[in-house]
Formats: sequence, C-alpha cells, structure tokens
Amino acid sequence: MSIWPEELLRFVHRQVPFFIHVSAAWHEVPPFLCRGYGVRLHSEEELKLIWVSILHSQWKRLSEARPHPGPLSVLMTAGTDNESYQLKGAFRRQQSLTMEDFEVLELQRQRIAAYFPNLTPLVSFEASQCVAVELQVSKVYLQTPGPNAGALLGERR
Repeated sequence: MSIWPEELLRFVHRQVPFFIHVSAAWHEVPPFLCRGYGVRLHSEEELKLIWVSILHSQWKRLSEARPHPGPLSVLMTAGTDNESYQLKGAFRRQQSLTMEDFEVLELQRQRIAAYFPNLTPLVSFEASQCVAVELQVSKVYLQTPGPNAGALLGERR
C-alpha cells in the first residue's frame, strides 16, 4: 500500500503534459517562483518524497532567495483540464539528474509536443541544464478550480 493519496497517484500516471511550478515563500517576503520540468514521487519508509527537475539557473536563484532550509511548494497542473495538486514540504537535497529523471523529462517533452506543439520551443533545453531537487512532502492539497480547491487531501477522506 502506498503512503501517497490515491488521487495524487492517479494524477501523476495520467498520460498528459504537466506544468510544474516550484515556489518558496516565508514571512513578509514576496514568494519566489520558478518552473519545474519533471516530477517523480518516491518514498523512504514513512516519508513522502519527491524529486523535481529544475533548471540550474532557476534553482540557483530560488536557493539564494529562500532561507536555508526553507519550505517549498510544488504545483503540478495537467495541461489538458487544469486538474492540479500542490505539495508542500521541506528541501532535503539536490543532485544531478538520474536516468529516471531524464526519462521523466523526455516523456513530458513528448506529451507537450503531442498536445501543444507550439509550446515545444518553451521546453527545448538540455537535461544537463537541470538539477534534481528533493523535497520531503508534509501536505498535499487539491488545487483544481472548483468547490474543493485548496482542500487538504487527507481532510476529504
């Protein structure tokens, strides 16, 4: 049995492009936002963990803008219908991309090309330009527009 909410697992396995944003916010400072290009969920024992692929240049700006260690959030939105989830948590570490990260990025690139060919130039970068950032997720929210937007997934059960 997975420790991830069923709704989120179903979402990340959809065969549609995702648009990903990573943000850092803290008291009395405007949030800093950057684009993510791939996300993969994993877990260690009871920890909910995600890896997010971010351009090196954006990660440098984000990490300089937030207190260390600081909270981060990841918003994932399906490009076809705006179904979206926000994951909040704490930065754990960063590393070079793994083969699995490369595969996630390529899959997202293919999906964007299939659904939104005119957007393909916006995601034309080399995977070597990215870094993988790991977060320990503490909360998962439904963000899809509608009456349940902003609901903590655990609260809806």
